[in-house]
Amino acid sequence: GESGRDFKLAADLGRDGGVPAGESVWLRARVANVRSKGSSAFLVLRQGAFTTVQACLFKDKENPDESKRMLKVRARARARAPVALRVSALS
Repeated sequence: GESGRDFKLAADLGRDGGVPAGESVWLRARVANVRSKGSSAFLVLRQGAFTTVQACLFKDKENPDESKRMLKVRARARARAPVALRVSALS
């Protein structure tokens, strides 16, 4: 795409023939819901009408200031806001 990033489909995360567990990929989606508590945030992301995934963000011990700012930004994300995130697929 224009950003130079190779975005993947959420439906392919951790799926046979899709993005294998543990691989980091770019995902473009809309925020469906956000929950934040302490040093973590949980985002439910939606692609299309039926595909949702949960993204978990945690404060990074090696880079606490930057990750804390990222958590604040993501925790304030409004529903339907478009986001692009680098995610690791889990099974």
